[in-house]
Amino acid sequence: MAGIFFACRPTTAGAEQCVMAGKHNEREVLVNRCETCQIVTLTHKRPGPDPAVTRKYTVPGKSSTDLSFRGPGLTRIQSVAPCVAPPPPSQPADGETDGKKCARLQRRIDGGLVIVNSCNACREVIAERTGPGKFAEKETYTIAGKAYIPLSTKGGNEADIISDKACR
Repeated sequence: MAGIFFACRPTTAGAEQCVMAGKHNEREVLVNRCETCQIVTLTHKRPGPDPAVTRKYTVPGKSSTDLSFRGPGLTRIQSVAPCVAPPPPSQPADGETDGKKCARLQRRIDGGLVIVNSCNACREVIAERTGPGKFAEKETYTIAGKAYIPLSTKGGNEADIISDKACR
């Protein structure tokens, strides 16, 4: 990650921390140096009497996330916690996948879910929603490269990606 300038900011996590905040091209970024996904709570205080804004970000392992704050202000990391690992997805039959894991679920700030395709190529994704009373529903989505689409709840309170393969 060349070209990222980091001003070290003290946190309660000590010297060996997974997530760091810094600047890249005048934008603030969070960088996760650990292998595991991390949930980061941070505050951003602008100059003036307005209160600080608190936001939660999910940062995948060994990656960076641009923050939405623009202009002056001070960003502080309040807490960092590892993501809860979902159960392993069921294995597709031979020949159904190209071996890439491009699609992932990501929680929006408003609490909703989106399916994010991190690959350049189109992906066919099967998402399963589950809920109370043995409720389970599967739906297939086609997602363009480097794009995302919202995942509606449709009565479920949990979701998982059970298949991720290249478009035909």
